[in-house]
Amino acid sequence: MKTKLIVLVLLIISATGFAQNGEQTIDSTFELLKAQKNISYFDVTGEMFKMLSETKETEAEFKDYMRKLTGMKMVRTYNRHDNGTPDIYKLFMQNTNLKGFSRLMTSETSTRKISFYQKKSKAGNEYLLVQSSAIIYITGTIDLKSISEFEQVMNIAGSAFDM
Repeated sequence: MKTKLIVLVLLIISATGFAQNGEQTIDSTFELLKAQKNISYFDVTGEMFKMLSETKETEAEFKDYMRKLTGMKMVRTYNRHDNGTPDIYKLFMQNTNLKGFSRLMTSETSTRKISFYQKKSKAGNEYLLVQSSAIIYITGTIDLKSISEFEQVMNIAGSAFDM
């Protein structure tokens, strides 16, 4: 009986411990992740996107798209089979408050999990792609309903990590 009571108390404590997770902002979780072992970090500010939109050599469509972006952050793990590499999907999901985000898609296999989220507001939209080996967070007045805009984002992300 005492063993069952102790187990019950431990389960309650662990459940309340998990309830405390998920309080950090996306930015603070990125700070946590970039300090982990085997992590690459990439951050593009709105000012950089503005500068890219003002270059003379680029096409008008690309300039227009760059004006719509206000930020992009990415982290990526390396040596995924190394025991020292963190599970960034799990770390991100346990620590980040995603209130206001809608989950658009989740795909899960035995070795990989991917979730895609969106948050709409009057000021702009936020998109979040969380997967086992990379997390991409994009903000701006973009609307990813257009497949060409989504391709632009993935091209930028791929270039940043030489993917």
